[in-house]
Amino acid sequence: SIVSNTSNKLTRISHPSVTFKCDTCEKVFANGANLKVHKRSHLLNEKDRLPYPCGICNKRFVSKSYVATHMRLHLGNEEDNLRFQCDICGRRFAHIANSERHKRTHLADDDPRKKKVKCEICGEMLAPCSLRYHKKTHLDANDPKEADQKRPYKCDICGKGFTTPYWLKKHMLFHKFDDNPEAAKQYPCISCDKKFSILSNLTRHMRGHASTDEAKKPYACDICEKRYADSSYLAEHKRTHGSDEERRPFKCDICHKTFVNRDNLYGHNLSHHDDNVPEQAALKRPFNCDLCGNSFRSASTLKHHCFLKHTDDSDPAIAASKRPHECEECGKKFSRAFLLNAHRRTHSTSDFVRKPHKCDRCDQRYACSRSLQKHMQQHQ
Repeated sequence: SIVSNTSNKLTRISHPSVTFKCDTCEKVFANGANLKVHKRSHLLNEKDRLPYPCGICNKRFVSKSYVATHMRLHLGNEEDNLRFQCDICGRRFAHIANSERHKRTHLADDDPRKKKVKCEICGEMLAPCSLRYHKKTHLDANDPKEADQKRPYKCDICGKGFTTPYWLKKHMLFHKFDDNPEAAKQYPCISCDKKFSILSNLTRHMRGHASTDEAKKPYACDICEKRYADSSYLAEHKRTHGSDEERRPFKCDICHKTFVNRDNLYGHNLSHHDDNVPEQAALKRPFNCDLCGNSFRSASTLKHHCFLKHTDDSDPAIAASKRPHECEECGKKFSRAFLLNAHRRTHSTSDFVRKPHKCDRCDQRYACSRSLQKHMQQHQ
């Protein structure tokens, strides 16, 4: 834009054809000021990336306007804190840009306002600003050079790498509570005693307390009207209405087997590692327990193991929280909801319920998918 002087008045003339592109992620902005603020998000040093601190809690932000928005969180009133409400699902936001971005998640896929670009590698449709980071997910984590490109933002404490500065920052917050993990749960639910360490997890949990199905599951499929609590579940579901390639867009580079989501592909890729090769076996279970030496596939599984196996049961509250899921028929308790659900099937008189996993070659049935997978090896 330029500034002209007409009748002793300053007038700003905009040129919509002029855009400003970030040379790191290729995101495009309408003016240079917004680009300048955005480019700070790629800096590794937190004080450079977030130069404006809150005077009350010292949380840092990329611009003064975000500090002003954040300050409302100290007012103690949700309507003052989160002024912008989604008229579809009721979710509230402190900043109008976040509110508008959220509203676009409710649009149909073919709506022109929902701008998406296609990844030429896997075909997934993404927001333009996400494409550059998404492409890094296709890099080989086992190749040292590609692994550094895939996760270039490293934690100074544990060495873990991340794809963006945002996820590194999120990760660093948890190191503040290494000596007291429960203190990380700073977001309490106002309807029950549950607490969360991540605000988005609390938001997702709060939907479970809603009185209507629309509020509990705000994301509806525009084809079959099935509803979901999370937009990622809706996106995965909508692929079931498409072609075979759209239903299972994630392909293994080794055996070409396809999967409905990236997590299933990642778990499958580990099956190609040789347990007799120490380096490959370590990749399968990279998270080790310092107390007993057991190894796990994810940090959350290791954390759950430490809580179950290495905390003192003498405190009744801790003992009860270890197995909060109780069978209403026999009183048996479980640490995870999926274990309780699997157990409930044992009370059924129907063989189809007790053993829902069926072999499509010999009609043999199994109670769990792992048993079916082991059985399927006999047919190979």
